[in-house]
Amino acid sequence: MKISDRLRKYSPWLLLGVGLGVGAAVVVAFEQTMHYTSQDAFCMTCHQDNAGKEWMQSVHYKNPQGVVVSCASCHIPHEFAPKMVVKVGAIKDVWGFLQGKISTPEKYEALRLEMAQHEWSRLKTNGAKECRQCHKLEAMDNPDMPFVKDEHEAALKSGKICTDCHQGVAHTPPGKAEVAQHP
Repeated sequence: MKISDRLRKYSPWLLLGVGLGVGAAVVVAFEQTMHYTSQDAFCMTCHQDNAGKEWMQSVHYKNPQGVVVSCASCHIPHEFAPKMVVKVGAIKDVWGFLQGKISTPEKYEALRLEMAQHEWSRLKTNGAKECRQCHKLEAMDNPDMPFVKDEHEAALKSGKICTDCHQGVAHTPPGKAEVAQHP
């Protein structure tokens, strides 16, 4: 049997095998990239001197229960399509970091309100799903403060979301930060 006859005989299977192998490699690479870029260590690459420090002083990092809420828990949606929208949008943020947009405390503070408004708008659009992944209304039973559940229920019914009342839980709200002056 000639080589050309063998290739004709096996080429559909060879193409299918190569296609499946390449497809599997792409899926694994994509999944690993999504996982890596959703880790706190990745976020801290750009935010170690600003938002990262604030988060590490917040109740979302330090609390009596020892629960650490990751950056991704709040800033990256869990559903695939919204997650991809955020991940693609983050490319602009990485590019801005590489250009030095937040390279000093003063530059970061100058953009803090804009960044916060962007995040608040995203959360408003999705009903603060990321907050409500952990904070369940039905679990808000505090015998010492029974009004808390009622207040949260009323706020949700009126169209409010978590960040309408709770700003600065993990990061300093705009206008409240002290900027360290460089000598």
